[in-house]
Amino acid sequence: MNKLRSNKLFALLVAISSVIIVAGIILYVLLGFNTAKDRPTSKFIDVSYGTTVVNGTVGEGEATKDASVYLEENVEKLLKENGLTYAEKTHFENGALTSNDLSSSGQSKTVRYTFGAKTANDKLDKAIADIEAFVEAQAEVQGSPISEGVESVAWHASENLALKKAAWRGAIAIAVGTIVALIYLTIRFGVSCGVAGLVVALHDALFTAAFFALTRIPVFGFAPVLYAAIAAFASVAVWTVLSIRIRTNTKDPENAGLAADALADKSVDGAWKSVALIAAALAVIVVVFGLVAAAGTRALVLPAIVGCLIPVYSSLLIGPKVFVPIRKAFDKKRASKKGGYVRKKKKAELEAEE
Repeated sequence: MNKLRSNKLFALLVAISSVIIVAGIILYVLLGFNTAKDRPTSKFIDVSYGTTVVNGTVGEGEATKDASVYLEENVEKLLKENGLTYAEKTHFENGALTSNDLSSSGQSKTVRYTFGAKTANDKLDKAIADIEAFVEAQAEVQGSPISEGVESVAWHASENLALKKAAWRGAIAIAVGTIVALIYLTIRFGVSCGVAGLVVALHDALFTAAFFALTRIPVFGFAPVLYAAIAAFASVAVWTVLSIRIRTNTKDPENAGLAADALADKSVDGAWKSVALIAAALAVIVVVFGLVAAAGTRALVLPAIVGCLIPVYSSLLIGPKVFVPIRKAFDKKRASKKGGYVRKKKKAELEAEE
């Protein structure tokens, strides 16, 4: 393991990480993440009508039709005349999804026509105006229930924000947990371990987000922010294992006088298997949770494996290199204070003897 932590390799790793992170940031600014998993923004026309239409009929004899069927036929005809082709037609009863048989009960109904996000607004406006004109014209048709029964005709746009909100909330919660863990790490194991933990956490968060920007792996919107937070938390978790090992080795009398770099090397050699096991355990948890989750949730969860594995690389190869100079600086400062105290004490003793 010592050869893997040479100065030349460390410089190479820093260069590679820097290139990936910078390139990822640039690509994100230009293209964003590949949010192919997102359900795109859609536009809808909703035609709502009450029991008069549901229970009414239009025409006479063999030409008699349910008023709701007649209304739908004419609405779809007007949509076609305005150059609109709907991707999906959905029926709702009092706000709940129903079967396509709208004459099955006497409840108020809504028929929703779904269009793509790029559908021109002026076409939708024109279609709405034509539908309203058709409804008004029905007042002149003797016995037609449509003019009185149609409650509203409107179009609106909607976006699937559920997973985006979940990703943001999850990322914030994990980020707060990471900050708390870093504070504890600093108090419990010293500033050198705390600063090193902060560096690897920031590195892994940026590296993970850059990875998804560069590889163009399809994700839900803002999910990489969640993966970055998971990577930061995993970094702190595995770095804590190393910090415990460093603290144990520091207190061991056999390691008295051991230099910071030698202490870091010995700690990594004794803890790398534990670090790998923790990262593997986190990855397994993600896989298991992803497999038992619903299909949409699975697509959100499984890419988090990346955030669980990257901390192995940073904690074993980058973290110790950050820890060493900080520890050396504190050791030097501590030695200087101790030496000054001894000199002052010795001087006081000499003065007393005189």
